[in-house]
Amino acid sequence: MKNSSPISLFSFQDIITSLTGIMIVIVLVILLQLVESTRVAAAHAQMLPEYQALKKVQQELLAKREELKKKIAGAEKAADELSERSVAELEYLIRAEEEFAKILNKKIPELEKQLSTLTLANAQRSRRCDELKKELHQVSKSWNEIRELQARLVELRERQKNISKMIRRKSKMLRFEFSGYEDKTPLLIECNEWGFRCRRYPDGEVVTFGTPGKGSLPKQLGKLDSWIRQQGSSQCYPVLLFREHSLVYFENIRRRIFNIYMKQAWGQELVGSNEEIF
Repeated sequence: MKNSSPISLFSFQDIITSLTGIMIVIVLVILLQLVESTRVAAAHAQMLPEYQALKKVQQELLAKREELKKKIAGAEKAADELSERSVAELEYLIRAEEEFAKILNKKIPELEKQLSTLTLANAQRSRRCDELKKELHQVSKSWNEIRELQARLVELRERQKNISKMIRRKSKMLRFEFSGYEDKTPLLIECNEWGFRCRRYPDGEVVTFGTPGKGSLPKQLGKLDSWIRQQGSSQCYPVLLFREHSLVYFENIRRRIFNIYMKQAWGQELVGSNEEIF
């Protein structure tokens, strides 16, 4: 008898088991990918316009179905109520409904005519409303123009008033015209019964000796003398402008001026009570 070597099948079984496990893992991975792909495809399909339109149609059909259910329920209730009535009553109800339908059919043309009239009137009112809006806009624009013109008129009136005041003031201003000493400056001396107002022509500072309404002119002669000497007798010459009430002091003033300008002439003029000198 020959000795036979034993054959072991454990290696083959291990290979089969390993392959089976690998196949199971591959199948599970494929199933997971398939599930994920199906979910993505379903989500993408929900975003399609066709899907949304069909979904909207479905919702409308469901709403109509609910409405029909309610109508059917109401009809069944009405049928139950009518089933309790006799045939004569049902025929009377049918005739009454038919008569009422005829009355309504007769009223339909009249109502359509009234509707047409109302539609035409509504269109006319709409056109009139548009016209009124345009007129209102024009009136508002005209009103703004009127307000601007009124403001301009007020401004012009104020300007006219100022010009009138200026004209009245200018008409009272005393105008000067000098001839003779072209190389010397006139000293304007306004003589009042209370004192003097003096100014170096044309734009010197106005100097007042005395208080208006108080005191007397003779008391201010010394101050006038000092002011004239300060101006320089060789470069200036006096122009005496007498107010009416100061003429009584004419000689006193003349002597003072003569003491300063013995060899020179000077000017003198009578000024009205309403005239402004400076």
